[in-house]
Amino acid sequence: MQTVKQIMKNLQPSTCEKIIRHYIPGELIPSNWKCFSWNLEENIKNLLPKIQGSLKVYDSAESLFNDLLKFIQYPGCFKVIGVDMDDRFKNGITIYKSPKGKEYIYKIDLYTVIYRVLHESMGKIKCKLVNESIIYHLKNLESLVTNHSEMIKYPREKLEDMKETISKLFNALRLDDLNEKAELIKDSEDVIQKWKTVLNKCGTLESEKELLVVLNKSFDHCPVRGNEKKYTKFFELLKIIISQISIIEAEYSLQNNTNRTPIVRLFCQIENDGVMVHELLKIMREEEINVLAFEKSINRRNQLEFLMSDYLAFFVRKEDFKQLEFVRIPIQNSKLASSPIPLENGEYCISSNAAIRHLELDMTHHKNVFQMATPEELPLIRDIFKSINGGADSCYFVNLEQVNKVRQSWNSLFESHFKNKSIEFQPKKIRKVNERRRITVEDLKNELDYLNLARVFPKIKERAEEVYSSLKETGMTGTILMRELIHECQIESFRARFMENSLSDVHSEPTESISESSSEPSSKPSEDSPTSSNLQLKKTTEEKERLEKKLQEKEVIIDVLKAQNEMYEMKNEELKKEIRKNSSMSLKPSNSVSSDESKDALFNLLTIRNTINTENPLKKAEEITRSLLKTSNDESVKMMSIGENVLFEKFGRIYIKSVNRHIEKLRIQPEIPSNWVPNLPDFPQFSQQFLDQYKKTMKSEAPRICENLIKSQELEDKECLICMEDVDSNENTVKCENCKRRYHNTCISDWLKKRQCAPRVVD
Repeated sequence: MQTVKQIMKNLQPSTCEKIIRHYIPGELIPSNWKCFSWNLEENIKNLLPKIQGSLKVYDSAESLFNDLLKFIQYPGCFKVIGVDMDDRFKNGITIYKSPKGKEYIYKIDLYTVIYRVLHESMGKIKCKLVNESIIYHLKNLESLVTNHSEMIKYPREKLEDMKETISKLFNALRLDDLNEKAELIKDSEDVIQKWKTVLNKCGTLESEKELLVVLNKSFDHCPVRGNEKKYTKFFELLKIIISQISIIEAEYSLQNNTNRTPIVRLFCQIENDGVMVHELLKIMREEEINVLAFEKSINRRNQLEFLMSDYLAFFVRKEDFKQLEFVRIPIQNSKLASSPIPLENGEYCISSNAAIRHLELDMTHHKNVFQMATPEELPLIRDIFKSINGGADSCYFVNLEQVNKVRQSWNSLFESHFKNKSIEFQPKKIRKVNERRRITVEDLKNELDYLNLARVFPKIKERAEEVYSSLKETGMTGTILMRELIHECQIESFRARFMENSLSDVHSEPTESISESSSEPSSKPSEDSPTSSNLQLKKTTEEKERLEKKLQEKEVIIDVLKAQNEMYEMKNEELKKEIRKNSSMSLKPSNSVSSDESKDALFNLLTIRNTINTENPLKKAEEITRSLLKTSNDESVKMMSIGENVLFEKFGRIYIKSVNRHIEKLRIQPEIPSNWVPNLPDFPQFSQQFLDQYKKTMKSEAPRICENLIKSQELEDKECLICMEDVDSNENTVKCENCKRRYHNTCISDWLKKRQCAPRVVD
């Protein structure tokens, strides 16, 4: 099969132009520019010198061409951009693989694959009518695909069989050895009727008007009269080709294919892999997999929410994993656009990170907006970024329609507020750098001065060293590296501008209008002074209402705390009564029991239960994880918070159940051996990774939950009784289920080679 580069050397100029304009922003391309070559790369070479000044992210036509090839391989690309019939199925396709090595494609790409196999087989004989009839047939089959995110196994063997069959058919055509019993076509009406018949059988006669256009074009070029035998051959050829297509297509059109493994897309990037939450939920429901726990844990509303693969095990049972086939989908991010990802409803999405990155590049590389903006205008630009995802910071993907709306908003803002400023500020281009010379931090600071970026970002030079350190080893050199350094300095300064205050302040900060923020203060009353007074009065009233609301909230909190205190006192009284009652229980005399130890054990267990009831560790764990979840903008941190809460709740309930079971056991049978120790599991704790992330994000240590229960565990495991050295952590240690002590792995291993039980059990 031909490579994508080979195919791109034989496209109509109109197709080349649609592809280029689909990737490169329209405002960067001269309005009078046209494609003249049938070779896409040649057209790019012709365009680049005309836009080199504005398109600064590419230094060569080859790098632009390679990025463009990656971009246009998304499913249904040529359908989206409206490519004409002759090139309709010449777009590139991607074959994806599962972790098991099985090959998959999007079903909407199946028809492109089929056409390319047929095109190679039919290339030796020019048969335009059959070619266009096949394209017409495949277009109609493609239109029947309702789920654009559906994936199927790549039919490699069946495609090879089809290729072999069609090749034999063409050999027969050359030898004039087609079915001699075939009924000879009489006239053009007969051609139309036969074409309709064969297409109707396949259920693809969607647009009779379009079919007539194809046939009439052929009649004009090659009249039926005098060419009856040729049209008969074409018809026989068309029937066989369509039957071969049906063999492949029918396998994937069966709605009730019970042998088919449900496919889940696993999106892959350098930082992390993951799935779309609602897509996974839908597939699990269709397979009748229990999703109640999953739905409870992932309480999300956005259809594009993302779940990292590291946390799938928290929500999907191991046995359910075996019912699903995960297919790796690499996310292709080019410099100007990210390859769209198809959704079930026919729409597309891209990663929100890519959407933000491309918006940033447009601001810094193409429009030089920060060389013209004032500090008072930055909130307007900030609001453009906030509109991505509709303000849903936790969403990893964003609908492409929403991205296009954001771009329109940004272009409108630039036209209305910044475009005319280019005359006043005259934004400068980054100066060329000698490729042989190594760029230094001082070079970067000098370039920032030259571009006068300290006017809008006074602290931008302070960030130069950090940005330089992060990019100097990336392999970029010369002017390209300098452009990236300048870009990162601007973006980091822009982000820092709105991170100096707390996140809540950032989101509640009012955006002033340009006329208000840029106007000079004046002692004279304005013409609209009554309106200004009303606005001031309104602001004062709103501030008063806000303070009153806060006061009410604090009063409610005080009431709740008082109620909780009364409840704790009542529970303490009940506990004291219960302890006195159990302490008065008589223990049966026995040589192997100890009345005092039984009382102590029961007292300790009741104290533990009282601690759990009063401190409510499960609720506290939920509050701690939720606070980090709300504060952090990092998707991986959000997923970690969810996972930590799920694990804490799971092992917390196990611990509580074990405590209650031991109490009931002592009440029913108070006689216990003299060396009896309650077999309690460890009280749950947050992982060190979570605690470190909490401290980093919240600027404080995470609150300790039921600290006395944790301390009792820590005291028990302070030292290894074999080597008498400290046990610093639970790593490389093992806990004895009998004595509840921890020992170093190597120590207990050597000990048990000579003895049958742990030291404390022996004692």
